[in-house]
Amino acid sequence: MSAGLMRANTPQPGAYYRNCDAARAAGVAPLYYGEPGYREGMDGDGDGIACEPYPGM
Repeated sequence: MSAGLMRANTPQPGAYYRNCDAARAAGVAPLYYGEPGYREGMDGDGDGIACEPYPGM
């Protein structure tokens, strides 16, 4: 995990999050490529990190 991006929980095998709001509510954001729950559709900039913090968060 990248330095400075901490999360409250670890995504569990088979996890599915409808969107980033759901992942954040579950405490698993950001999600990294290859982790349960990661989907390219949630990775807006295509860098392998979905639901990452953005300015203003």
